[in-house]
Formats: sequence, structure tokens, C-alpha cells
Amino acid sequence: KYYFGTNDEEIPFSDNLTHVSGTEDGRGIIDSHDPIIVFRNTLGYSPADMTPSSPPSKNRANDTCCDRIHIVYGDFDKNDPKQKYKRYRVSYYALPINNEDGKEDNDFYGVYKTKESWIETSETPIGNWTSTCAECYRDQLVRSHLIDMEFLLFDENGHDLYKDDEYPLPNNDNRAGLYKIKQVDMSLMFRSNKEFYKNKPKKPKFLKTLLTDRYLGDGYDDKYLRDNVVVSIHTRNIGR
Repeated sequence: KYYFGTNDEEIPFSDNLTHVSGTEDGRGIIDSHDPIIVFRNTLGYSPADMTPSSPPSKNRANDTCCDRIHIVYGDFDKNDPKQKYKRYRVSYYALPINNEDGKEDNDFYGVYKTKESWIETSETPIGNWTSTCAECYRDQLVRSHLIDMEFLLFDENGHDLYKDDEYPLPNNDNRAGLYKIKQVDMSLMFRSNKEFYKNKPKKPKFLKTLLTDRYLGDGYDDKYLRDNVVVSIHTRNIGR
């Protein structure tokens, strides 16, 4: 950090917060500070300071929805007397939404996000995540009518970091891959709010996914429009 004048407050010149991998004694993945963590095929999320709840059930047994991603980044607030260096975690995940038309086959999902802050002060020296800070929020709906949300992780050479049916995680053999992530490919598939086509398709339509083995269902033969938004994001552009 850079200052004008004299640093009379003796503020450290670099982030002085503890880094937690989630593998320490008494810690878990829920505590991790690793920059990007992706869980495949995982619905819902309970913040670290909340009692964990059971993952919600999928709308249909053959639904692929959805991957979950956690993004950790740092910040600085000179005006905070207790903790000037900040660390935040933003989590994007999906939850089922009832279409309320009485037809279970028409139910979809929503993209939600939760923001947490790492609190590490003289009063809480061990440190913990909280979802009740002034900047924090829980279960904020981003977009509804979601069908699937999928992520792929790549290193600087374009090599896929998805191995042995898992993304790099703090507690698996591919942990080193967490710090090789340079690009995230994201696919969001949405469904139209109302029936789009006049007639049903003559043959079932299948979902287009980033991984070829992701969707093994029988396809869709209804009148709804389903379309993907696919984006490649460099990790330097991922944050709040």
C-alpha cells in the first residue's frame, strides 16, 4: 500500500491477515482462503457462521444443476480502527425455485450469491468468516430461470485442471492446482419464462455443456427456449 505523508498509524505495508488453507487442525474447507474453489454439481450454500443445512433436492433426478464457486479477494479500509486489511469471500450457487404453476417439470433454479468478511482483530485473533458485516449479504438472488451453471478451470498453458472427477480442492490430491488457475470458463444456461415455440420439437433437444459427460438425460421436448451464455474470464478480472 502507498500513503501520502508519514505512516503515523504504523499500518503494515502488506496484508497482515492469516492465510487459512482449510487443512489446519480445527479448520475445514468452509474456512479456506484459497482464491477460487469450485464444487461440481452442488446446490445451495450455508455461510461459515451459520449452522450447515442439508443440500436442497434437485427439481428432477437427471438435472445437472449446478456447480458452486467461491471467490476470495482482499481490500483495504484505512478508516477501520480495528482491521484495515480486509478479506472477502463471494459465493455463487444455485437453489431450486418453484414455478408455482402446479407442474413440477416446469420448476427451475436461481443463481444466488452470498458475501462474507474475514474478521481477524485483537478481539478475535484466531479469525473467522462472518456474513453479518455491513458489506455482507446472504442468499441474494442474481437471476432466475437457471437450468445449469458450470465452471471449468485452466492453467496458464490452457490445460484443464479438472482431474479424477474433481476440481482442485484444499483436501484432494489436486490441491496444487488451486494456485495454477489462470482462466475460468463459465457456462450459464437459462430457460425462457414462458413457452417460446408454437409446437413441440420433433426430436428431443439436449443441453449443451462444457463437459461432454455432464448431461446424460433424455433431452427436452417442451416449448421452452433454452440457451447458454459462455464466458472465459481471466483470474485477474475476478473479484467483487
